[in-house]
Amino acid sequence: VHFGDEKSLAGHNDAARLGGDLLMSGTAKHTMQELQDALLAAKTEMNIRGNSSGLSIYLDSDHEHLGRALRLMAEVLKEPVFPEKDFEQAKARTLQGLEQAKTDPGSIAGLALRRALSPYPKGHVSYVPTIDEQIDRINHTSLDDVKKFYHDFYGVGAAEMALVGDF
Repeated sequence: VHFGDEKSLAGHNDAARLGGDLLMSGTAKHTMQELQDALLAAKTEMNIRGNSSGLSIYLDSDHEHLGRALRLMAEVLKEPVFPEKDFEQAKARTLQGLEQAKTDPGSIAGLALRRALSPYPKGHVSYVPTIDEQIDRINHTSLDDVKKFYHDFYGVGAAEMALVGDF
């Protein structure tokens, strides 16, 4: 699922990232545990990753359960609840990962490569921030920012879907 354009997405990277992480935290109809139980009953695995350029959804199901799996996916996308406690946990996990990345040679090298290959100025949606900048941005991202991003960018738009197997 693709969001916005270069100008409209500027400054929303972290709200998009945290919002994508929160989608599986429950819906208006299901708590997180009920959602996990429904996916288990439907023999389905669903993973969601979000960022400012879009949302990637991985759905693994079988022929018999595909309809139910797609309905659950639609519910997750249309009716998220963004619980405060889950937001704080997602934020804490992200910050912990960033703190660990400060001393991980692989993370440092990967970031240096991404920054070299993506020389956009600060403020541009494709700008690659330093670890300290990422930490500062996450610390300044609120649940209201996540909800506003969802309200402003989720909905009818451009999307791509690939289906593989017996369906």
